[in-house]
Amino acid sequence: MECKRKEGVLTIKVRFRNTGTATAAHNIYDRREYGEYYVTAANKKYFILKDSEGTYLATQAGGGGYLLANLSGGQAFQWWAKYPAPPPEVKKIQLIMPRVTPFDDVPITDQ
Repeated sequence: MECKRKEGVLTIKVRFRNTGTATAAHNIYDRREYGEYYVTAANKKYFILKDSEGTYLATQAGGGGYLLANLSGGQAFQWWAKYPAPPPEVKKIQLIMPRVTPFDDVPITDQ
């Protein structure tokens, strides 16, 4: 996982890895859920940024608006998103994603 702050933007990358031997499917999201992917820091929620056309600045879904990772044994999939950066004095965040245990105390790397 990577969490970098640069010029007012926090970029987060998460790697999903199938540690088993059988193929596994993980439903990362459907387009209606991106509002449920957020960062908390200093008692505030930060939601994924959107571009001028309203598209989330994050890994995009394929056809049908779903992002499904079908991973064979040992394979990995990387998801990313851009958030407004918390103030410079904030050094750790919590990442909330549906269907995944929260990522607590994630350190921020400043660039």
